[in-house]
Amino acid sequence: MAKYAGIRSEVMKDGSVAIMAQFKHLGVRYSKKNLTSLWGIRTEKKGFEKLQEIKAELSDKKDPFASSASSLNLIWEKKLEKNRASGEWAKSTCKNYSYFYKTHIRTAIGQKKIERITYNDIMNLFDHFKANQASSKNTLIDILRPIFNEEQIKGNITKNIFDPIKKFVEIPQKAPVSDRTHYEDIEIIRRIYNAIPDYNQARVHNIEMHQNFLYMLILSCHRVGELTKLEKKHCNLEHRIIVAPKTITKSKRDYHYPIPEECISYIENHKGGVLFPIARGGTLSRIFQRILFQAGIDTIEGHTLSNHSVRAMMMSIMINDLDIKESIAHNCLEHKPQDMKKHYHNIPYSVKAKTFKQYWDYIKEIPIENEDNKNTDANLDDLKELISNYKEGLLTKEEFEIAKKMIL
Repeated sequence: MAKYAGIRSEVMKDGSVAIMAQFKHLGVRYSKKNLTSLWGIRTEKKGFEKLQEIKAELSDKKDPFASSASSLNLIWEKKLEKNRASGEWAKSTCKNYSYFYKTHIRTAIGQKKIERITYNDIMNLFDHFKANQASSKNTLIDILRPIFNEEQIKGNITKNIFDPIKKFVEIPQKAPVSDRTHYEDIEIIRRIYNAIPDYNQARVHNIEMHQNFLYMLILSCHRVGELTKLEKKHCNLEHRIIVAPKTITKSKRDYHYPIPEECISYIENHKGGVLFPIARGGTLSRIFQRILFQAGIDTIEGHTLSNHSVRAMMMSIMINDLDIKESIAHNCLEHKPQDMKKHYHNIPYSVKAKTFKQYWDYIKEIPIENEDNKNTDANLDDLKELISNYKEGLLTKEEFEIAKKMIL
C-alpha cells in the first residue's frame, strides 16, 4: 500500500526517479501525471502536498495542467518591449537587463514555459555566481520576480517560486588595493595612462571610444555607472566643465568636475547623445582588464582590480602622495558619507579644479608648482568666492571658517 494515496515513485528510462500522481476527483479519473517534470517535485511527501493543491484547483474549476502559451523568453521579450516603449525602464536599464538576460538566463531556462520553471532552476542560476556577486544575484531577482508576479496575477501559475527568495546582502568590501597587487597606486595609474594610446583590443570603430572612456575613468575617477550615462550636452566645452545631472548620479545631486584634456577632441567631434555607449554587463570589466594586461599590471593570486579600484587609488594618491586635504579629496570623488559635514560640499569649484590639475600633473610627471607661496591669485579667487557664499547666507560662520582654512 502506498504511503501517500495517489502518489508513487517511478524509475524512468534514463534511470532518474520521478514522482507520479494518478488519482480520481469529483468523479473524474485523471491519467498519470509526472509531477517531477511538471513542477520539479522530488519526494512523495511533496508530491502528495502538490496533489492536494491540484484537487483544490479542480474544485474551483481551474485547470492546473494547462500550459501558458509562451516560454519565458517570449514573456521576457514582450515585457522588455513594453517597458521600453512606456519609458518605465530607462534606455540604460533596458540595455543592461538585456545583456544580463542573454548571458545568464536565456539559454539556461528561457526556453521553458513559465509554469515548468522550478525553485531548483532558480537556485541553479544563483550557483553560477560567486559568493561575492550579490549584486548580480539581485539583478536576476529584479528581472524575474516581476515576471512571475504578473503571471501569477494572470492565473498562468498558481505558486510563485520567488515568494521565499530574498535579496542578497553585499559581502564586505574587497581588500585594499595595496593588498591586491605589489604595485604602488601611482605606478598603476601611470602605467594605465601611458598604455591607453596603444589600446586596440576592440573593433576598429570602438577603439577611440574605449580609449577616451579609460582616460575619463582614471582622470576623473567617477563611477562607471555615471560615466556610461554622460552625454555631450553635459559637457561645457567652453569652460571645460562636466555637469553630470542628478538623474545619473548615485547621490541624486549634480556633480561638477573638469574635463580631462585628453578627452576634449573626442567630445568636440562627438555627434551627440551618450558619450560612451558601452554595455554595463561584462564589456566594461573586459576593457579594464585588457588595459591592465597591456600595462603589465598583475595582481596577487586570489585578488583582482576593477574599474572601481581607481577611485580608491586616486584618494590614496591625493592624500598620501600630494598631501591634499582628505575633505577635498572626498569632494573630488563626490563622496557623501554620513560623517562628512555640510561644508565639504561648499568647497569652491576652483579648488576642485586645481586639485584635479595637481593630480593629473602628478600622473603625467609634470613638475609640481612651488607650494611655498600660498597667496596666489587662484587662492585669492577661491577666497573671494567663499566670502561671497558666506555673505549670501549659503554658509554658517563655522562652515566659512573651516573652508577658509582649507584654502589658506
